[in-house]
Amino acid sequence: AARVTVRSARHARTGEVLGSYEEASSEEIDRCANAAAEAAPRFAATTGAERAALLERIADELVALGPTLLERAHAETGLPMPRP
Repeated sequence: AARVTVRSARHARTGEVLGSYEEASSEEIDRCANAAAEAAPRFAATTGAERAALLERIADELVALGPTLLERAHAETGLPMPRP
């Protein structure tokens, strides 16, 4: 089957397409769902401290994106940039 390209977001003010992605195939979706189901018991066995550490690492990565993330969110939503 042909891959479908989907526009992911448009600039709130200009309408410019900011990005796109290809729609996943049924096989790709099944593979991801199976991987998640396989990983679920291991994740369920983690402690609260381990989960907190994972969330901290995710937060660190988001902070590291800094202005790039803020500019993209501003472009997609049209909301004002935060004050420093």
